[in-house]
This record gives sequence, structure tokens and C-alpha cells, in this order.
Amino acid sequence: MKILNDEKFNLLQSQASAFSAVVTAMVEASEDLKPEEITADTIIEALQDNASETELATLQTQLTEAQDLLTAEQTALQTANDRIAALEAEVAELEALPAEDPATITSSGEPNGVKMSIAEFANKNKGNTEAILEMARKENLI
Repeated sequence: MKILNDEKFNLLQSQASAFSAVVTAMVEASEDLKPEEITADTIIEALQDNASETELATLQTQLTEAQDLLTAEQTALQTANDRIAALEAEVAELEALPAEDPATITSSGEPNGVKMSIAEFANKNKGNTEAILEMARKENLI
């Protein structure tokens, strides 16, 4: 009397073969593990441990990248701080230098200029009576 039909038997046979392959691989990978100690729970734990190791490796890679970035940023910050210190020293040096006297505007006329007589001014400004009268007032002629 058959309990299982051929299709179910073949399915169970392939599953048993797959389980045997997993058990063999686990025994070969571990020195202290025996085939009779391997159960479905043992396989599940091994898979979870393997997943944790993969996550740990990924996190370690991310940590290394973050540390490299931090080192680069610290170097850039140090360079910027050094530049700021140099600029502050330069400003202090410039502030220590004496300043130039403030410029003053004088109305002494042109230093090399020749003073024009009222007659010459009048000839130069013919037709501009107001300017001629103003010059005469400056010369105290009127």
C-alpha cells in the first residue's frame, strides 16, 4: 500500500536532498558542528548570524567612509583657521602702521600759476560783467 503518490514522494526526496546539501555545507564550514546537531532552527540561526555579519561589514564600510570624510573636513577646517590667523596678523600689522595725514584742500590757487591782473581777467572774460565785478571785489577795487 502506497501512502504517498509519486509526485509527493519526488517532492519530499528533492527537499531531503537540499537539506542534506545544506547540512554538508554547514559541517564543512564549521569544525565543531556534527551533522546530527543540525536542525531547521540551527540553519535559521546560522542565516541570521550571517545576515548580522553582512550588516556589520556594511556598517564598518560606512564608518570608514565617515571617518575619512571627517578627517578631510578637519583638515579643511584647520587650513581655514590657519588662513584666518594669517589674515588677522596681517590686519594687525596694517593697523600698527602710521596712517597718512588727512588730505586738506586749500584755496591757494595753482602753485606755479601767475596771478592775473584785473585787466587781463577782463579781457579774458569779455561780456561776463558779473565775473569781472566779482574779481574787482576780490581785489578790493570796488
